[in-house]
Amino acid sequence: LADASTDCLTSGRRESPHFVPFGPVHPETGRNSVTVTWSQPGARASFRPAQSVSMANATSVALRVIAPVDTTGTRVEVAVTDTAGRRGTLGEFTLDGLPGPTFTAANWAQEVRMSLAPATAAGVNLSRVAALELVPRSASGEVCLMDAWGWRTGTPAPQPAALPRVDLGELTVDEGNSGTVTYQVPARVSGSGSGQVRVFVVDPVTNVATDRVVTVPAGSSTISIPIAVTGNTVHGDSRTYLVAVKAIRGMGVGDAYGALAVRDDDPAA
Repeated sequence: LADASTDCLTSGRRESPHFVPFGPVHPETGRNSVTVTWSQPGARASFRPAQSVSMANATSVALRVIAPVDTTGTRVEVAVTDTAGRRGTLGEFTLDGLPGPTFTAANWAQEVRMSLAPATAAGVNLSRVAALELVPRSASGEVCLMDAWGWRTGTPAPQPAALPRVDLGELTVDEGNSGTVTYQVPARVSGSGSGQVRVFVVDPVTNVATDRVVTVPAGSSTISIPIAVTGNTVHGDSRTYLVAVKAIRGMGVGDAYGALAVRDDDPAA
């Protein structure tokens, strides 16, 4: 989601609800999808998470896949490999793209489920799955893989939890005439528990976002979002640093947007 030239299904990006941007945050780290394009069958596309995952309690692999609009007969084989290199072919799916849009989006992901029984028969250790493979089987085509996970029937037992919550605020400061001052964007943490959030800061000049992961310990009342402002005596425009936050785990987000507004306090020449 960082660049229109490399986005999944570039030609139809604005026609897909999956690519709605997170406000002006660009690039948006942590939100990924992968396009697989081929002009002949057989080449493997392998997806390896940073750490092996367990599908021991799953009965199928569920994949959310987009086939381009108005396409038919896209055929893809699916396989999994464990950390010891044992590979199990789960089978093949055929996917048609949805009809071209009229007043709605057409590039919707469709869920495909592949039974894990063939992997078990092949001796794959489903507690340590190291890779998911897509092998094109149609003569040519394209798919966009949104995500994949271990699936089983039913829903987990509900486990209500009161998550800690973070709310961002806004701060307005004068630029100043010299030196550099670091300001903290208001960020209030309420509730109990710990978790992680990703904080984005959008540069007002380049409009490019930088980000970092912040761990929020139990008992915290705020998180640190520092922004350095350097003063000068040159008349110019005021500027605003937009800040945004997204939950990663164990946290809730209330007000996801904050800002540091810097007022230019220099008189015009």
